[in-house]
Amino acid sequence: MNKSQKIVPILSQIIEILLIILIFTIPFPSHRQGIETICFVFIVLLFIAKLTLDRRKRYIKKSSIDLPILIFTGLVILSIFFSINLLHSLSAFKEYWLKPIFLFYIMVNFADKQKKFRNLTLAIFISLLISMIIGILKFPFSEYLLGNKRLDSLITGPNEFAEYLEMFVPILLAFMLWSRKNYLKIGAGVFLLINIFCLLFTYSRGSWIAIFPVSSFLFFKKDKRLILLPILLVIIFFVVSTPALKQRIFSAINIEKIPSTDNRIRIWRETIGEIKKRPLTGFGWGWKNYRQLAPQFRSEKMGWHAHNYFLEIAFESGIPASCVFLWLWITIMIKSWRIYAKVKDDFLKTLTIGIWGAFLVKFIHWFVDVPISIEIILTMWALVGIVMAIEANMLEKCKCNT
Repeated sequence: MNKSQKIVPILSQIIEILLIILIFTIPFPSHRQGIETICFVFIVLLFIAKLTLDRRKRYIKKSSIDLPILIFTGLVILSIFFSINLLHSLSAFKEYWLKPIFLFYIMVNFADKQKKFRNLTLAIFISLLISMIIGILKFPFSEYLLGNKRLDSLITGPNEFAEYLEMFVPILLAFMLWSRKNYLKIGAGVFLLINIFCLLFTYSRGSWIAIFPVSSFLFFKKDKRLILLPILLVIIFFVVSTPALKQRIFSAINIEKIPSTDNRIRIWRETIGEIKKRPLTGFGWGWKNYRQLAPQFRSEKMGWHAHNYFLEIAFESGIPASCVFLWLWITIMIKSWRIYAKVKDDFLKTLTIGIWGAFLVKFIHWFVDVPISIEIILTMWALVGIVMAIEANMLEKCKCNT
């Protein structure tokens, strides 16, 4: 073995450490940016060095969702040329698309062993736990119980924190239901209880509604006899909860009585009216473009975004871009399910069905909300990266069915 062949494994280990640090710091925005920049720069430099030295693998691994990503990227770039705020669109393109996609391809290229998947998953769970603890300790419980405060953490606000937490409910539930190791079952169960506690006191009804059908399906998938368990849990939570929380839960169950429902329908109609003015290019990538124009056509001041992610994308980058993104996300969900069906390793199989559930939760929630937090976007694409890395690197190694 020559010197270059000895150096390549060391470079891979350093890249893995930097990637774990990068993933771990995502939910901590005040500390993330500097660390993130350092990690990205060194990962790129080390990857170039690795490609140069490794004679066996001088290429960047592809994924099975490259085509919709490429087409969507092209449509977003096109929309930037027609943006009402060019500088914002360029900045948003870097932060909300290029950076997450870059993270995705890093995951695909370097998560190639089960140990790496375990380490990345552990980093995500530890950062989740720290975020939840910070959220719980941030305000006095008396304020939560009276409904005067909504629980949040270091991420923007309570709704955004709920959008972050909701991704992990299906993953934790999957480990609790399917893991064959008791320590994983118990650990996932404890994490899940803390997660649900935090989610309840964010008072985010959109997250509750999105989580319920996905959790019900996972219970049903595990054992058809468990199908009524989610309903029973909701009833128990309702009985033991505080008056403020009961009122919020009741309004989530009775959607017709939510005052914001009519407002959202009105917002969607008004947004569609604006989309018709620029159906092909939109008004420029970036949610702040919507916020800038919203006072001119919106009759409701309820959050200056479209309250529907697909309409938001159509407004920003045109109807074709929204359709391509819909194609991309449906493809990701379908492939995730197929990967779950194929992979044989217990840990990866459980992780995959949990992440599939996270993708479905997001898909449901996007019909009533828009992710405006970069922390949520980065976490989401890190999960996409894990699943697509399993497809790209692990299926043959795990002796899957073909």
